[in-house]
Amino acid sequence: TAAILDSYAPRDWEARWARIRVCSGLRLRGFHRAADVLAGLDVLQDNPRVDTRHLRIASWSHGGWAVGDLVTLRDPGDGSLRRTMAGVEAIYFTYPFCAFPAQAGRRDWTWNGDVRWVFAEHDTVQSKAGCQPMIERARRAGARTDIVEFPGVTHAFDERLTTPDSTFRFDPKAA
Repeated sequence: TAAILDSYAPRDWEARWARIRVCSGLRLRGFHRAADVLAGLDVLQDNPRVDTRHLRIASWSHGGWAVGDLVTLRDPGDGSLRRTMAGVEAIYFTYPFCAFPAQAGRRDWTWNGDVRWVFAEHDTVQSKAGCQPMIERARRAGARTDIVEFPGVTHAFDERLTTPDSTFRFDPKAA
């Protein structure tokens, strides 16, 4: 079973409008979307078709910022965060945004499953080197990490829809 979390439609945001504002960091910071991820995990907990003991979270770009912020959250003391995250075995970050104000490289991680990072060699939004603090914090928390860097590709290399003036280029081989 796969579930896709949509942070835009519940806010009544058109995708193009939201991409311009969210991807630039003007709206919907990572910690807000971390709450969306938690809400999505709670919805999955209530679905009998989902084996919530074996969950994986995949994220791209700003979604990586959200998931990175998520794994630094502290349980409020009632065990609810621990219970919600208990079945998350792995996280997949594709060209994540991890610079300021993202928290994943600045705060200790509270989750420690398997993590795979995918970076684009010619990413002008976020370099692999810029995510080193995030990777190190994951390792210090006990996460098992795997890092892949696709040569010759840009941020959003797997996104077919780009504007003519964008520096992002779709690469069907890497996608």
